[in-house]
Amino acid sequence: AQADLLIVTGAACDYRVGYLQPPGIAEDAEVIRIDADPVQLHQGRMADVSILGDPRSVLKQLTDTCGRLDHQPHTEWMEEAAAQRLTYTQRCLESRALAEQGTHALDIVNAVKAVLTDDTIIIVDGGNIGQWCHQVLFDRYPGHWLTCGASGVVGYGLPAAMAARLLYPDRPIILISGDGSITFTIAELEAAARQKLGFTVLLADDRAWGITLTGHLKSYGEGITSELGPIQFAQVAQGFGAGG
Repeated sequence: AQADLLIVTGAACDYRVGYLQPPGIAEDAEVIRIDADPVQLHQGRMADVSILGDPRSVLKQLTDTCGRLDHQPHTEWMEEAAAQRLTYTQRCLESRALAEQGTHALDIVNAVKAVLTDDTIIIVDGGNIGQWCHQVLFDRYPGHWLTCGASGVVGYGLPAAMAARLLYPDRPIILISGDGSITFTIAELEAAARQKLGFTVLLADDRAWGITLTGHLKSYGEGITSELGPIQFAQVAQGFGAGG
C-alpha cells in the first residue's frame, strides 16, 4: 500500500483487489483505469481518470509518450515492488512448516508444478486448494490456466474440463479441485466417460468446505456445518464409468 498511483488495465475492481480501498492501497493513492468495457470503468471505486479503450493500445500510446518526454523508468521502485512481492510469496510458502503433519495443499500444487509441460491446461476449482494454486502457478501462460474468475462459482471444474477437452483434443488437461467443489457437479463424470472426454482430476480432499471452515475457525473458534465425508471419491468415479 505504498504506491501513489495505480494504473488498472482491463481488470475488475472487485473483492479480489479489495475494491481498491485502503488499507489495500494508500489513502492518497490516485487511480487510473483503462478498459474496453465502459461498465467496468464504473464498477467499484471511481477512478481519478477513466480511459475507455483497448488496454494494449492505450498502454502503447502511454509508453510512446513517456519515451518522447524522456521519462526514465523508476528502477528502484520496481525493484522494491518485486522484492515485496517475493517476500509475501515466501511468507505464504513458509506457512507450510507451521501446518500439521500430513499432505498439505502446497505439497499437492508443488507436485503438479514439477510435472507440467508447456502445453498443459490447468483448471482450478475450489477455495483452499485454489489459493495455493494462485501462489505457486501464477506464471502460467494465458489460456493455460482456467478459473471461474470473480464469480467464485465452485463446482464448474468438471464441465470446464470437458469443454477444454473438446476444444483441445490433444493437450494434457488437469483439473485441480477441492472435495467440496467437485460434489456440486460430480455426476458430470458420467457424461465425460460416456462421451470419452478424458482428463486428469487431482482431488484435494480435506473432508470440509475448507475455505469456509477456515473462516469459521477464525471468527467463531469452531466450524459450523462445514465438515464433509468421508467420501470414497474413487469408488464414486468408478460408479459413473470414470477412473483409471
